[in-house]
Amino acid sequence: MNDIIAIDQRSKDDYVKATLRQVPLAQRILLGVYLTITRLLPTSLILYLVRRASKKNPEESLDRANERVAMNLHDRPAGKLYWMNSIGPGDSTANQALLAKLLVEDPTAILLVTTRTVSAQGIFSRWKDNPRVIRQLAPHDGLYITRRFLDHWKPSVAIFCERDLWPNMLTELRQRRIPTAVVNGQLDGRLMRDFGKLQKLGRWFLAHIDYIHYVTEASAKIADDIMNPNAEKFYGKNLKLDCEPLPAKDQLFTQLKTVWENFQIFTAASVATSEVNIILDAFLQAHIQDPKLRMVLVPRWKEQSEDFLAAAKEFGLTTPRRSIEGMPKREDPIFIADSYGELGTWYEASYAAFIGNTFYQGAGHNAYEAILKGIPIVAGGIGWLFKDDFEDLVSAGVGMITPDKVKLRDAILQLTSEPLRHEVEAYLSNQGTTDKVTQALIGLARNAI
Repeated sequence: MNDIIAIDQRSKDDYVKATLRQVPLAQRILLGVYLTITRLLPTSLILYLVRRASKKNPEESLDRANERVAMNLHDRPAGKLYWMNSIGPGDSTANQALLAKLLVEDPTAILLVTTRTVSAQGIFSRWKDNPRVIRQLAPHDGLYITRRFLDHWKPSVAIFCERDLWPNMLTELRQRRIPTAVVNGQLDGRLMRDFGKLQKLGRWFLAHIDYIHYVTEASAKIADDIMNPNAEKFYGKNLKLDCEPLPAKDQLFTQLKTVWENFQIFTAASVATSEVNIILDAFLQAHIQDPKLRMVLVPRWKEQSEDFLAAAKEFGLTTPRRSIEGMPKREDPIFIADSYGELGTWYEASYAAFIGNTFYQGAGHNAYEAILKGIPIVAGGIGWLFKDDFEDLVSAGVGMITPDKVKLRDAILQLTSEPLRHEVEAYLSNQGTTDKVTQALIGLARNAI
């Protein structure tokens, strides 16, 4: 049986009040205005705005607008319920590992999974037929919406992955004595960056948290300085490291390795159109020095393939595409993989991977997908949305930053003879954080029993 993580509610309430008193007057007024507006806004108006937004914003859904205002929700099954919330596909990926572990370790519990964006719902599609997993869009932070949401679901614990903390929800969770956790927190990164210049107000937000798992050592001191002294704090690797590796399609893998037999394959994944020229230039320079090199060029979106094809033509190449030719020929140095659901195959066939949208101060993408396939990563820079992830991988010796085409060319060549397989294997030995976080969350949930 898991030990209960005791919560001193009186101490927590006192700490929340104390942090609010430390917030500058202008910021307290700003918070008060927000709370007043979100109390006065009628649900009908919010529902209208959501439906209107869904016509232009792909991250809203007309058919699911009711979920944003906590109306006409799925029936709540009996029993303990864990509420897990994330924003988009990136942080939802981390919640995947946690969801899978909670289903096993607490076999009677119900898991409610909410996401701020529609696209993130697809991350949890593998559980769509599991009666213990309920998926819905996250509610907006109106006071009465929040109350309806919590009245209906009655969670035993609320789990926020990385961020997406809102005043009404945090206040209602505290008043209802529902334990609240943050996992994959980055106190030296995007979590505190959300508060911008309102750092004192950020302390008030974090005063509501009973448990935090943070992924950087630098976060430890910050947590000690700004969080409730009675909150449980835990440092461990990113939960994404415990996710299942992307699947590879055996037949496709065999086809590629047969066509490019005895070649060294480098994959450039989730590439932005703005950086495709520098990647092509660097690779072709490397190819001149080592004709045994081949590259799978993976656009972030299928619609980019025409731009990629045009860019390749500027370098004198006729480049096959997955959507048209199907597979490359032996003599083709580059193959445009404009398909979805096959990245795991390209990674498995490769000796290293470039993580796209990292040149020109790009946001980056999930680098752990490549690491979990056992290969090192290369990036044009530290993706600002995944800053802590990239910095950790570089410091562990399984990632390389190449800020220009010359350094990218050199990395492509260097990794053919120094593939860093042992370093990646050593890094993967850090897996297991999800097990410890799961036990803590089960202990938190026992407060509600």
